[in-house]
Amino acid sequence: MKVLNYCISKAFHTDFDSDELLTENGISQENLVNVIKEFIKQFYLQ
Repeated sequence: MKVLNYCISKAFHTDFDSDELLTENGISQENLVNVIKEFIKQFYLQ
């Protein structure tokens, strides 16, 4: 099992756009989909 550990800074974010905050920290929906696709490609190429 592969576990990805992404985190957001421990600062108290009060005024933020959630999509922008996640994108800045590498956990946007698009990024996660790309990571999963690459994992699947590598898994099936072995």
